[in-house]
Amino acid sequence: EADNIENRRAQMVALLETVMPPQSGRQVLALRIEAKFALSRLLSRVEFGTDPRDSAWAKDRVDVQISACDSLLLG
Repeated sequence: EADNIENRRAQMVALLETVMPPQSGRQVLALRIEAKFALSRLLSRVEFGTDPRDSAWAKDRVDVQISACDSLLLG
């Protein structure tokens, strides 16, 4: 599973680098970092949340976001 996740991550980075405009490296990196922290916050709500409805909502959001990335890679 870890190899599959790393492979998907590498594919997404390659796709991003292919479509990003020239000289936009800093902005793209900032967006990547922002997305990474947003996902981390959602995963924290899933793992450590005390409200089951909020944890379920966060899990759904994670699933939606990962599915969106997968559809870019597979579509």
